[in-house]
Amino acid sequence: GIARAGQGEDEQAQELFERLRGGAAARWWGRASLERGRCLARLGRRGEAREVLGQLVERQPRAAISVEARTLLRELEGQE
Repeated sequence: GIARAGQGEDEQAQELFERLRGGAAARWWGRASLERGRCLARLGRRGEAREVLGQLVERQPRAAISVEARTLLRELEGQE
């Protein structure tokens, strides 16, 4: 997913991250959520990005990855 996102293939990348969020690799849920949120934001799908990132912050509020999610959420709010 990260490789696809790096190549500008955000739509395909966000689909892969969504599968990771719900699949057997649940331990990757936080990272997949953050990366999916980034892809959605780059695609201009800010509402969906905020929803995904908000779920991450709510579900794992003390995780280091939530700091990144909060930063991205603030950036998205500034783009409104």
